[in-house]
Amino acid sequence: MNPLVKMGPWGNGYQTGNKDIYELEIAPLRLESITVHHSSVIEALGFSYRDRENRPHTAGPWGKVTPGHDTTIMLGPLEFVTEVHGMYGPYYSTFCMADLTFVTNLRTYGPFGDYGHTPGGWNSFSVPVNKSKGTIVGFFVRAPHHVSELGVYVRPF
Repeated sequence: MNPLVKMGPWGNGYQTGNKDIYELEIAPLRLESITVHHSSVIEALGFSYRDRENRPHTAGPWGKVTPGHDTTIMLGPLEFVTEVHGMYGPYYSTFCMADLTFVTNLRTYGPFGDYGHTPGGWNSFSVPVNKSKGTIVGFFVRAPHHVSELGVYVRPF
């Protein structure tokens, strides 16, 4: 089985070093769901996945969880994430992900958050994975308060 490829992170950790960065300890094989806690920005991110022994795992949520401001994406058995894109930048006295969109082989989910559509120093990022070469199976984030950085784990085929 091919090893995972870690890509990123994208965003701005504003000199926090490795503080508040959350990574997986058990390698994912297949992503099953993504939960985005959002208001005007991305407040927290969590997801569920299966490992290579088909055991279920939950990661997160990482960041600030506000009840009632969450969306869960349930991926179908033949659905896999092929791209993540969004915007990040300054938000009051910190930095954060302003919006996120998840693209699968079947449809697009999002954007979640909308602060990135306001003027003022936003940076965009896009992580496309060729669907014949691999799939996004998990995430690692920096989330001191809101999600400020996001990276992905890619499982090559």
